[in-house]
Amino acid sequence: MLFDPLAKALDPQRLAESEARFEGRIVLPAERLAELVEETPADVWVRLAFDWGPQHRPRVRGEVRAEAACLCQRCQEPLRCVLQSSWELIFAASDEQARSLGEEGLDCHHETGPLNLAAMIEDELMLALPMAPRHEPACAPLACAGQAPHPFAALKELFARDGHNK
Repeated sequence: MLFDPLAKALDPQRLAESEARFEGRIVLPAERLAELVEETPADVWVRLAFDWGPQHRPRVRGEVRAEAACLCQRCQEPLRCVLQSSWELIFAASDEQARSLGEEGLDCHHETGPLNLAAMIEDELMLALPMAPRHEPACAPLACAGQAPHPFAALKELFARDGHNK
């Protein structure tokens, strides 16, 4: 079954019953991701498969892949980053059930109302962002470009002036 993964009102139970599958490229409105990167992905490759998981709860297995422009933490120039993630998520009917499933080591989602898959996909892309993106091979740090003084140079001079040799 094909469906629009960005539809506003998706029911995980109905998707699991029909064993819905989706694979393809989508244009994702990524306002939250846009705050973290220099340039958001033009499109996102997505694979989603719904079925039944533990305790006969709806489950989604997903994969996403996109390219975004991050800011290199060394030279402050744009850097192409591949954002890739795969996940498995069980939909819990209550907080108690979510705790029970969480104790089994499963990732759970409990939220009343329809499922917002666009937000879920955007969350996975944000989690896939590198902690400190930088060019490979290593680029020159920004401080080396202007030869900024070492932050403890003044302290070293004070110690030398006061006769401390350490």
